Amino acid sequence: MRDSAESWSPGAVASEPNRVHTPASSPGVPGHTLIEGAHGCHLLDDWLAWASRSKLKPFVDLARKIRRHRPAIENMLEHDLSNALVESTNTKIRLLMRMAFGFKDTDALISLAMLALGGYRPDLPGRSPA
Repeated sequence: MRDSAESWSPGAVASEPNRVHTPASSPGVPGHTLIEGAHGCHLLDDWLAWASRSKLKPFVDLARKIRRHRPAIENMLEHDLSNALVESTNTKIRLLMRMAFGFKDTDALISLAMLALGGYRPDLPGRSPA
């Protein structure tokens, strides 16, 4: 049984039929390793080479798509940056827009967004400010 990402190889998956394979980049999950930087790029190179040689059409297609987006993937691995926060904020704003449907002006929507996302927390009666 493998314990780390360093000993991973594409062919080893077939040799362990009873093992459940899950993403190796799930932080906080026992038995998982966070893969970053040059090591992550090296593992990605290995997987892309394996997928291209596999002659399995879904893997070959996926490898092509990954190669098209390779610079963005490498930036994420090297700098640990993601657009998840921006996407999350956009989703919350869309939800607020649905909640504000029917308001007579946009000031109410802006106020809702500032309260929900702006970090401003008004003092509540009977509670001390944090």
